[in-house]
Amino acid sequence: MTSSSAGPRLNRRQLLVGVAGTALLAACGGGGASGGTVDDEDLRFLVPFFATGEMEPPILRTGVEQRMPWGIGDGEGIPLGADALPPTMDMVVSRDGTAMATVTAALHGEGVPSPYYALRHTFADPGRYEIAVTFDGEELKRNIQVAAPQDLVLVQPGERAMPVLTPTIADSRGVDPICTRDPQCPFHEMTLADALASGSPTAFLISTPLFCQTAVCGPVLELLVDEAGRRPGLNVIHAEVYADAVAKGNVIGASLTEAVNAYALSFEPSLLIIDATGMVADRLDFVYDASELRLALDKVTG
Repeated sequence: MTSSSAGPRLNRRQLLVGVAGTALLAACGGGGASGGTVDDEDLRFLVPFFATGEMEPPILRTGVEQRMPWGIGDGEGIPLGADALPPTMDMVVSRDGTAMATVTAALHGEGVPSPYYALRHTFADPGRYEIAVTFDGEELKRNIQVAAPQDLVLVQPGERAMPVLTPTIADSRGVDPICTRDPQCPFHEMTLADALASGSPTAFLISTPLFCQTAVCGPVLELLVDEAGRRPGLNVIHAEVYADAVAKGNVIGASLTEAVNAYALSFEPSLLIIDATGMVADRLDFVYDASELRLALDKVTG
């Protein structure tokens, strides 16, 4: 991915509006997915809550466990509610017609607009894979693309976090506002660089509550606000996506923040869970709920 302002912005809008955001936007009244009509009440689809790589650059890679949030959508692409979904779902990972693994994924939805299944799997080889589930006796399938490590620059679990000088109350570093939550969240007291140098674990969230295309950035930030108070010794840093979108009135033409460029993000939100040594222990992209957040933080706070 390029770090120029033009390249990532185009990819971001393609990802959030055209692909990954389809299900979440539909859940918030933003439109439906293709493949059904308003009369298709009995149709069901496997809906990715992330970028599959089929219509945009892949965000999944080989060699490290990858996390993929999936929903089940109706004929209009609107995700089904938790009352219509089982607590777990067996998800089959296949390639070229051969099943590689069957993973039992748990249903999550505590504190977020739409429930999802968090599929985690480590891919051995790059290329196209198929994800399939059986729901109400019907097999639902979706393709994804997986990249080789050299073709993907997203920081992975097991790699070192980058010490960015994120905006703080004392130094906005040209980002206005430093937080689009109202009121401003409490995670702007220190920079990410200072947090990583502190010798304490860190949760680093990049999200924009005001401008998030999928209406998820606000809810996941609130979950982090609630949980941080229960984690003494945990540094929490929040960084916005856009430096000047408020002044411009929208994200078109807005500059991306240093954090977004440094971490090569073409989507939001993205949460990195970092241990006391500065190594990434987990990452929760696109959407996470309160229970998955707790599980991730347990990896670094005990």
